[in-house]
Amino acid sequence: MQRGQTVRFILVNQGKMRHEMTIGTMAELQEHEKMMAAMPDMANGVEPNMVAVPPGGKGELVWHFGQAGAVDFACTMPGHMRAGMLGKVLVR
Repeated sequence: MQRGQTVRFILVNQGKMRHEMTIGTMAELQEHEKMMAAMPDMANGVEPNMVAVPPGGKGELVWHFGQAGAVDFACTMPGHMRAGMLGKVLVR
């Protein structure tokens, strides 16, 4: 990925659980996961760096990668990061 690119992520949830995609530092993602565990009914997907996708639903997140480096993303529903729902985008 080149610095300055804008990407539209399209998410399709074919499962039976709600998922979300959140972009941030690993510390921010872990903190958000803790908040989700403490307040499971809180509104999600209302911040510009996240999208919530209900079971059987679709969602999209548009993100501008303005700085070089590694950008973390994850599903911050409780336990989902530990299950492997996380990754990095490398920006040059």
